[in-house]
Amino acid sequence: MKDWFNAAELSAMALPGLPGTERGILDRAEREGWHTRKNMAGGALARKRSGRGGGVEFHYTVLPTKAQAKIAAELAPVKADLAAEKSQFASEEMWAFFDRLPDTRKAKAKHCLAVIEEVIGLLPRSGRWGR
Repeated sequence: MKDWFNAAELSAMALPGLPGTERGILDRAEREGWHTRKNMAGGALARKRSGRGGGVEFHYTVLPTKAQAKIAAELAPVKADLAAEKSQFASEEMWAFFDRLPDTRKAKAKHCLAVIEEVIGLLPRSGRWGR
């Protein structure tokens, strides 16, 4: 799924809760401080657009919830297809990497897996992790 959008793209998508013009979106971004917002890791949620024309791109998480939901609904099928392809390739690639490890590293990895499985076995069966 595409995570970054410029004002022209956002206005063309006619998202709920957002102005329908590029200028309106930029005004709202300025008013609500989208340029200075950061994610939980401290990363910026606005960035200079690379390529011709410049401008600014905003991460979809700065948008109103309804707009985020529409973006997710429209782009989810594309993301699901890509994720399935990546998952299969990544799995094969990871097993090939594991197979190339020395036996001592494989043994340590297997021990770590056993510890994790023990911890998971101690969790309540209710499906609730925090209680």
